[in-house]
Amino acid sequence: MTRKRLRNIIKIVTAIYLLCVLTGVTLRIFDATEEQKIYSTFKDLLPLIFAVPLGYLGFCFQRRNSFMSSLKFLWKNMIVAVNEAIQYTHHEENSQEDFGAVLTSLSEVIDELRGVYKNIGETESNIGQYPFEPIKTINKEIKKLGYGKIENSVREKSRDLIIGNWQSIRKEFLHEFDRYEPTKPVTSYKMD
Repeated sequence: MTRKRLRNIIKIVTAIYLLCVLTGVTLRIFDATEEQKIYSTFKDLLPLIFAVPLGYLGFCFQRRNSFMSSLKFLWKNMIVAVNEAIQYTHHEENSQEDFGAVLTSLSEVIDELRGVYKNIGETESNIGQYPFEPIKTINKEIKKLGYGKIENSVREKSRDLIIGNWQSIRKEFLHEFDRYEPTKPVTSYKMD
């Protein structure tokens, strides 16, 4: 469950609780029946009224936790795959096995992304758009390079393209993580 969706659910549950409080106060003030039967009935139902949204909120937090675990695993694999692709562009000559290994790693990440996120605008009749297209661009660039001896200028151009695509993914992908500034950061190191 994404942070945005969890936030929306929390807002809805909070609104339900506020509505219950307002309903309770209104019934308490305006219940003119003998022995305040309406208010008493409402008060008796409060545990049930509060339990359902609270249970659903607990379920949502569990889904968020699961989503974050999947996201961290995906992030780790994505870093490895992209670094392998960048490293591939540093070699003057690559074997078919190296080529296959890099493509396999990138393909796995592409499919893992499909497992974590659904396509943008996806419906039963429309496949939608892949959410992080730059990773597919990196895959296409490695395919275009191929294996064997590769000119230095071609490798440098591919490396720049891969790094640029990675930076665009990285920037947007990290927004989903709940990250905080460190309490005691070390921003530089000075030798004496």
